[in-house]
Amino acid sequence: MFIIINEEPLDCQRLFTILGSALYHSGYLLATHLIHEDLMDVHCFCKQQGLFHLSRTEPVKSLVLWKEVFPHSCRLQNSNVKFPEGKRYLLVVGSAKVIYMQC
Repeated sequence: MFIIINEEPLDCQRLFTILGSALYHSGYLLATHLIHEDLMDVHCFCKQQGLFHLSRTEPVKSLVLWKEVFPHSCRLQNSNVKFPEGKRYLLVVGSAKVIYMQC
C-alpha cells in the first residue's frame, strides 16, 4: 500500500523557470548552461558591476544579487525554441572567489 505524502496538486505551474546558469572562479568561466547570447549579456552585466574584479582581488565573504534583466533570448521573435513568458531575473551568489549565476 502506498501513502500519498504530498497533498498539493501535481498540475500546478512552477514559480520559476531557469533558463541557464554559469559558474565563474576568479573571473574565469568554468561551466555554463546559458545560450551564448544570454551568456554574453550576463557576462557584460557582471563585468560592468565589477563582480569579476572583486572576485579576483579579494575573497568575497558573501554576495547575493537579484535583478530583473532582459537577456537576448527574451528579445528573439523568430525562434524555434519557445521561452516561457514573464519577467526574467538574474540571481548572482558569490563566496570566496566563486561566483554562481542563474537566469
